[in-house]
Amino acid sequence: MRIRSIRWTKPGVVALLVAGATAASLVHAGEITLFERDGFGGRSVSTSQTVSNLAEAGFNGRASSARVKSGSWQLCTEAYFRGRCVTVKAGDYPRLAAMQLQYEVASAREMDWLGERAPPAPPARVQLFDALEFGGQPFAVDAAINNFADVGFNDRALSMIVRDGTWQVCEHAEFRGVCRTYRPGRYAELGDLGWKISSIRPTGRGPAAPAPPASVGGPQRGRVELFDGAQLDGRSFALDTAIGNFAEYGYNDRAQSMIVRDGVWEACQNADYRGICQTFGPGRYVNLGALAGRISSMRPVVTDADQGGWGSGARAVLYESPNLSGRSFVINGEVVANLDKTGFNDRAGSMRVEGGYWIFCSDADFGGECRTFAPGDYATLPQELNHKISSGRRIQSSYPYRQSPSWPR
Repeated sequence: MRIRSIRWTKPGVVALLVAGATAASLVHAGEITLFERDGFGGRSVSTSQTVSNLAEAGFNGRASSARVKSGSWQLCTEAYFRGRCVTVKAGDYPRLAAMQLQYEVASAREMDWLGERAPPAPPARVQLFDALEFGGQPFAVDAAINNFADVGFNDRALSMIVRDGTWQVCEHAEFRGVCRTYRPGRYAELGDLGWKISSIRPTGRGPAAPAPPASVGGPQRGRVELFDGAQLDGRSFALDTAIGNFAEYGYNDRAQSMIVRDGVWEACQNADYRGICQTFGPGRYVNLGALAGRISSMRPVVTDADQGGWGSGARAVLYESPNLSGRSFVINGEVVANLDKTGFNDRAGSMRVEGGYWIFCSDADFGGECRTFAPGDYATLPQELNHKISSGRRIQSSYPYRQSPSWPR
């Protein structure tokens, strides 16, 4: 925009006349007045036309209040309608600080002039939000910010969308303290950097934080949905793919209940699928038992149908109900001396042995009644072990054939 002249219409008011503006267009256009003090005080500037750069009127970063006489206006923190933009309708705005715009307005334009909406500003490369899951007040970023305190957004970000490039986000000003890099994606939670971000800059250095699973923050439901409350309540987290460490997504040790919509999934106590692990098939799990508040990694499990038969691994799976149903517990290692530590003590009502020969006992440390099980499905357990198994271990090598065995019980 080329400003032809500035004229004083009354003490303390500047009127902007735009080259090429016709009398008819000025009659129909909206009007806004910006003031340099709260409550409509101090110097002011009025316009009924787009102002791409308020520096040309000597009013860049000076507005503290505004009065919209007519129309809907977009106020932006950078010239040419970049940065963070807020749309205001006809009315009085005695404190722009309430919108984090005090001394920040650098450009202004009417959004519905002559019935035609102004072209939208290009989306920012990064958008921060002061609430989880892209809620609350947004803040647009297109270039490095050394100190968010200077722009009124320090320690406020809880979620983020990265649309372009790789960005370094830091705990302290001047890119100090804990820093992480993020590549394009939607980050519904920022984990331990939530409410702590003080600086950000584009960077091509350092490893990027993993992009979140496709379902996180997206409109579709994931194959698995975790909840941080029992009874499928609280904040949810959807996933469609394996996650080796929930800490990277701000959801470590939070899941209390779960819905599995598709497939069989293994949930583990530690990162990288270590520690206590249990498998879950499709269903609604209102309480995760021993894993409640302890899940750090999760992945889809390759089933017999995927592998084409038996003999692919030496492990045993315990089920809490007959016919291989209900909650399950996978034993990947060779020895479990005390199931009481896993939350699955005295719970098994059926069993699958996928490989090897296993002994299971009614007491911890392989005491009490013990029975040996060969590879196969056990829809029910002997009376002396039904809901009584407290320890188990593999005692022989894997079954050498791929077909499911069928021995008399």
